[in-house]
Amino acid sequence: MSAAPPVSPMYRPPGRPVDVRKILRRHRPFLGVAALALAGLVAIEAWGVAQFFPATQNAWLGALAILIALLGNGAAFLLPPRWVIPEKFPRPVGAFAQATAYGAVISLASFALIFFVLWLQAGWTLDAATLLLKDLYFYALVTVVLFHGLVYYVRQMHWLYEEFGGADSPLKPIAASGGIGLMIFVVTIVFLPLDLQTITNAPPDLRGVVGLFTYGRDLYLLTLALGAYAWHFRWVADH
Repeated sequence: MSAAPPVSPMYRPPGRPVDVRKILRRHRPFLGVAALALAGLVAIEAWGVAQFFPATQNAWLGALAILIALLGNGAAFLLPPRWVIPEKFPRPVGAFAQATAYGAVISLASFALIFFVLWLQAGWTLDAATLLLKDLYFYALVTVVLFHGLVYYVRQMHWLYEEFGGADSPLKPIAASGGIGLMIFVVTIVFLPLDLQTITNAPPDLRGVVGLFTYGRDLYLLTLALGAYAWHFRWVADH
């Protein structure tokens, strides 16, 4: 009797369609923690505004900015999967891309609103506008590229493994994850020293506050990036 032909690793038994909606709604605990962590980042920024521009006495606006960051990014992560209709797309990647785009737009709008709230807290000064524009633009990029981007990538990998048993080449996810890690490393070694130069350039009476703000903000950002990367790596490697 001849032996049965080997089963291809790309083979998926019929009658088991992949539930794209289920993939879209995964990882809610991580997304909730991510929204909370981004609100913490805005809290550091609001504290800095209160320290550098104390004469305005609008501390409640800092609390409002934190609330906007929490609710805005929470909505950006959790609501778009409910709005997307996967059946409209010939391939699930279209649904994943649409959910990511909706989420990115909500996050960007949230950070734009946070900018104006914190600028009002600082009394509409041009110095505050420069500080906030630089910081919040970078925070928005981190949110869109790292968080929304990694969620899109993990969803795509979920679908590939459930539909086909894996990527067409095992080197592709390795290369993608390695490239993400390299990007985090390069950004850290290039921008961190430049940012820390602000400590030495600050007036002597503000050097302690500037140092605490800069070190605290940068270490917090690095922790967020490493945490998001570890989360994505755990799910990709699990397959």
